This record gives sequence, structure tokens and C-alpha cells, in this order.
Amino acid sequence: MYTQIIYFVIALSLFGLQQPGTQPVLPAHATLLAALGLLGIYGLFCRILYGKLIQFVKADVPRSWAMARHHTLQNLLSLLALFFLALNVYVLNIKYHLVKIPLIGESLTATGLAALFIYGLHLTVMWCQSHVAHVMLHDSRLTKRAYVKSQWTFSLGILAPWLVISLAIDLMVAMGLGDLLDATWGQVVLLGSLMLFFMLLGPWLVVRLWRCEPVSDPHSLREMEAFCREHRFPVANLYQWPVMGGESLTAAIIGILPRLRYILITKGLLAILNKEELRAVMAHEMGHVRRLHLPFFLLLFIVFFVFAYSANDVLVLWLLQNTALFAWSTGEDSWRQTLFSLIYGLPFLFMLLLYFRFIFGFFLRNSERQADLYAMELLGNPYSLVTSLKKIALFSGNTEDAPSWHHYSIGERIAFLLDAFHDMRARRKHHLKLYSMAGVFFVVTAGATYSLNQFQHTDSFAAWQRTAQLNILQEALQRESHNATLLGAYAGVLLENKAYEEAEAMLLKALSIDPEHAVNLNNLAWLYATAPEPFFNPQKAVKLAEKAAQLEQEPYILDTLAEAHYAKEQYVEAIEIIQKAIDQKPSGLEYYLQQEQKFREALEFSENGK
Repeated sequence: MYTQIIYFVIALSLFGLQQPGTQPVLPAHATLLAALGLLGIYGLFCRILYGKLIQFVKADVPRSWAMARHHTLQNLLSLLALFFLALNVYVLNIKYHLVKIPLIGESLTATGLAALFIYGLHLTVMWCQSHVAHVMLHDSRLTKRAYVKSQWTFSLGILAPWLVISLAIDLMVAMGLGDLLDATWGQVVLLGSLMLFFMLLGPWLVVRLWRCEPVSDPHSLREMEAFCREHRFPVANLYQWPVMGGESLTAAIIGILPRLRYILITKGLLAILNKEELRAVMAHEMGHVRRLHLPFFLLLFIVFFVFAYSANDVLVLWLLQNTALFAWSTGEDSWRQTLFSLIYGLPFLFMLLLYFRFIFGFFLRNSERQADLYAMELLGNPYSLVTSLKKIALFSGNTEDAPSWHHYSIGERIAFLLDAFHDMRARRKHHLKLYSMAGVFFVVTAGATYSLNQFQHTDSFAAWQRTAQLNILQEALQRESHNATLLGAYAGVLLENKAYEEAEAMLLKALSIDPEHAVNLNNLAWLYATAPEPFFNPQKAVKLAEKAAQLEQEPYILDTLAEAHYAKEQYVEAIEIIQKAIDQKPSGLEYYLQQEQKFREALEFSENGK
């Protein structure tokens, strides 16, 4: 399940990060034909690879090898589907045409569904080709239609959190609350809140998307209910999990709130377990709740996205320092913009894969082992859990030694359980390992996130921002060299960099084009009022600022006029003017109050001096 989650997140990211530009690569009909051609090529890969597997199965190779090969092919072809999605998005620029469809370009949910539709088509082709192998390896009675339907039903449950979050964001935008999403803190708070909301209330939706039904075997149901009552473990319901038509051998628990908590178990697993083994599986699932694994996993998700948001601005600005890369990102050529989107997205996707494969995977594996320990301690011995694991391995095709990034292999789990049963120190050592590594991880991640946030308030980061702004404005001025607003904006960044001579030349040029441009008048006045010699000229500053103030009575313009009078040692006038700005209650009021204090201190000093 966790592997599929990662793949879907990558698919959404690949599509969402791409900027389609202003020009298509191919006309709409040609793009559609090319996309269908890619889908056909992908289908050919699936047919060839699964055809070889079917030949091996018919040749009576060891079933364990064939099962492992089947799972490997599914992962490989899922990754290949992501590659073909990337070809559609970054080579064919299919998004250019899709966003022209009503809603797709405006709704986060609709955009994501477009990505999932393309990726899902490829997965559907893979599932169709893998059906025969599945039937042969699992002695399954599922038809191809039922098999594909089961895969999609399972996927819908996985996608439910994304759907809830994206719909909530679309609703906020529609209600005019989109500004909250522009701030990093707003995105993090919203994401965390929605994920917590879904973890608390979402299980009700998920079990319905998965079409779960109450356990049909009355004997098993009585045993499970009695076990929950015996250990004071309330659940909303005990459901049969119809994943792969119920033929898979697996169980799960979802939900934190007792009235919205469900234990899921497949019909296939119920069929092979005896009473004690069923109790052991139940105890394992209880262990996930009693050891707080579900909120722990939620925290791991939130921590990753908080860190990713913190790193995002730093990463983008670092990329924009590269002149060649910047040219790609701002060119009108759709190929160049698409290339930049890919380069911008790859670090995030790489970080996503590393995080979930190694860090999140580490905590998943050790949480599973901790749930095994809980079951052993609750039951008093590991033997019923061991036999249930052995049965799962046997009926799955002798997969006892099959590796897994999110579980230890069944053989490793059994060996650890037997060792821990005879050695209390092994249990304590495992708990200490899990908790200490979690502590180290959270401390390191918090430190890295804090450092990144602090870096965004440094002069170096501000210099990166100014460099990026200059690059953007230079690129724009190459296309509109007589745009007074662009010239003034470029001069404003030069002024921040204390490039006074260049800033003055740009502002004079801008004012020669538009003499009534209030912002440019204001900026040139500020330059003359605050720059060192030979640019310091209070008389010109007052004249320009007065003209700007006649055009617009904005607080920042009044501040410049006050500063110009201050530079001219006309402190009373400066105080009167800055008070007008303060009366407007502008944002950043503290700055204006500091300006007033500066002017009053200068007036007091001049009067005392006299």
C-alpha cells in the first residue's frame, strides 16, 4: 500500500510541477495520437514482460521465484508508467491542452484528476496484462474485469486523503481564502489540519470506497468480537477486506477514534487461520494502536512536508542563480519552460523517494516489529503469530524470505520474535532503538527546518532574491525596453543593491518615458534622500517626493516625502507628514513609528543644539 501511495504522490507532483508555457509542442489532435502511441508502447512492454513470466510459470519454475518476479514486475511497470507520464507531460506538453478544458486549469482537484487519469490508464493496461499471471500464481478465480476493478477500488481508498485535501483547498479558494495558501505557514497548517481530520474521520469513507462488508463467518466474527472485548479494545466494526477479491492474505487497522476504528481482514486470510492464529493477527493490529503508530505515521508525513516547504524557496532561489537555468525558465519557448519545471521538480521528487524509501521505511519496518512484540506479550508467547506468518508465506508461494522495504521479511520477523521471547533485552533494545531514532530524526529535522527558515532572513538569502529579481527584470526588459514600470522595478532592485549610479540612470530613463509615474518619482526621491555623496540631493528629493505625493497619497510615498524633509533638516515638516502616513494605519506600522521617533529625536537634538 505504501508503495502505491508514493507512486501516486509522484504522479501528482510530476503533473503539478510542470509549467505548460505559452506554445504547444504539437496540435491537440497530434498530441492525442502521440499519447495513445506511447500508451501502446507501454502496453507492448507489459505484454512482453508478463508473457515471459507466464512462460516461466508454465515451465514449472519454483513458485516462490515466480511470485517474487510478479511483484518485481508490478513495481517496475508502475515506475515505467511514471516515466511514460513524464513523457506525456514534459515532452508532449499534454498539460498545455488539458488546462484549456474548463476547470482543469483552475481547480487543484481537476488538475490532479487529469494526472491520475493518464497514469491510471497505464496502470490499467498493466493490470490487464498481469491478470493471467495473477490467476496462475494465486489459483485465483477472479475475472480480468473483477481483477482490474479490485485494483482500482483499492487505489481509490489510497487516494481518498488527497481528494479530501484538494477539495478543501479548492473550496477555500472559491470562498476567497486563497491568500492563506500563499504563506508557507498557511500551507503547513492547512495540510496538517486536513491530514489530522482525515485520520480521525476518514476511515468511515475509506471502508466504503473499498466496499468492505462485515465479517461473514459467524464463528470468526464471534472470536474477533470476544477478543476485542477481552482486551477492552473498542472498534466500530470488523470488516472483510475485499482487496483482490478477498484472495489476498492480509489484515489492517485504520482509524484512531474508537467509534471510527475498523479492523480489516481478507476472506483468504480468515480461511487459513485457526482460532489462536486469528487472535495473534488481531493482537498485532491492536499493537499498532496501543503503540500509537497511526499518529506517529501522520507526524512523519507532516514533518516531511514541513521540511519540504521550508526548503522550497531556498532551492528555487539557488537554482535561479544559474544564468543558463534562469534563461530556460523565463524563455517563451515551451520546451525551455518545461525543462526548467523538470529540473525544479526532480530534487523534490528525489527527496520524496529517499525519505519514504529509507527514513519512513525504517520506521515502518520497526513499527511492524514493535506490533509483533505487542502481540507476543499480549498472548504470552509468539507461537500462534509465528504459525500465522508461516502460513501466509506458504500460501503466498513460499515467500518467507521475500524482502520488503516497509516490512522485514517474514523469516526475519519470525527469527526476531523467537529471539525476543527468550531474551527480554532484545525487546528493550528494539524499543530503545525505535524511540531514540525517532527522537534523533525529529531533532535533526527540526534543526534543519529552523536553519532553513533562519537562512531566509539573512543577507545572503536577500542577495539571492535580488539576483533573481534582477534576472527576471532583465529578461523582461529585453522584450519591453521602454516599459517605465519595468525600468522602475529594475532600478528599485539596483537601489537595494546600492548600485546608485545605475539605479539613477534607469529611473531617469523611466521618467523620461512617463513623467507622471508616482512609484518612479518616489524611488528617485528616496535615492536622492538616502544615498551617499555624490547622489545625496535633498532639494531634488523634496521636489520629486512632493510631485509623487500629489499623484498618490500612499503611506510609503508620504514616508519618502518625510525622509526627504528630514534629509533637508526640515524636521517639523517630516513629523507632520509621517503622522499622515501613520493615520492611514498601514501594514508595517512599527516602521512608520520608528521613522517618527527618528524625526522627533532629530528635532529635539537640533533645538537643544541651538
